[in-house]
Amino acid sequence: MARLAHLNLTVADVEASMRFYAEHLGFDRVLARYDDGTVFVTDHEGFELAFHQGPSAADVGWHFGFTVAAPEEVEWIGARLEAVGVPLVDRHELPEYTGFKCQDPDGYWIEVYCEPR
Repeated sequence: MARLAHLNLTVADVEASMRFYAEHLGFDRVLARYDDGTVFVTDHEGFELAFHQGPSAADVGWHFGFTVAAPEEVEWIGARLEAVGVPLVDRHELPEYTGFKCQDPDGYWIEVYCEPR
């Protein structure tokens, strides 16, 4: 069965995007750097993000989500983002869902959430 392995993001500043995703979402291991400037990073579960410098493609009307194990993790990540000036929107704290959305440095929408089961 196929599985999603990576997501490529076109960004204005590869290094700024690498810092954002490492500091706030755990993509702190560099897997590869290519001659064209593309950099692959991974999180602790092995999912990869590829950053490629170019014109912004962020305003496409979609988002991607990061799930965490507990509502407290949602709050912790949100507090860290707010501490560096990243506004959080669409916040919800319900028994079945805790989460928020924010934008990365290039305007891509990100959802951070927990759905206890």
